[in-house]
Parts: sequence; structure tokens; C-alpha cells
Amino acid sequence: MGALIVALLILTTQRHDEALAEKRAQLTLQIAMLSERKTTKIIALLEEQRRDNPLLVSRVDAEADEMGQVLDPLETLGRIELARSDGDAS
Repeated sequence: MGALIVALLILTTQRHDEALAEKRAQLTLQIAMLSERKTTKIIALLEEQRRDNPLLVSRVDAEADEMGQVLDPLETLGRIELARSDGDAS
């Protein structure tokens, strides 16, 4: 009877830990996505200011333009899964 109680306590604790880990992972992902959006906005604003400033030489910066684009989370997830599956196949 004691072993059954101990086993139930261990299983309950493991489920609780897994649920906390899942919530932590989701929060980390949300924070990363928010940070990415903020960074993208900052880059876009800096590029806009650079283009509008008459004291700076106007030039095209393809890298900054690319970094100023907002990423689609679903597309990014698809790329991650594709890279993971390619890595598993190797």
C-alpha cells in the first residue's frame, strides 16, 4: 500500500513538473516573439530615419531591409521542423 502511495505521489509530481515546464516554454516563446517584433520595429524606424535625414547619404541596405521585415511565426516553425527532420535523416 505504501509503494502505491509513493508511486502516485511521484507520478503527480512529474505531471506537475511537466505542466510547469510546458508553461515556461510557452512563456519563453512569447517573450522571444515579442522581442523579435520590437527589434524589427526599431530597425524599421532607424532605416526610415536614415532615409529621411538630409545629412546622411541615401543608400540601399538590403540586410537592414530584410531584418526590418516581421517574421511569420508559423513559417518559422515550419523551417525549424524541416531543419530538425533533415538533421534526423542525416
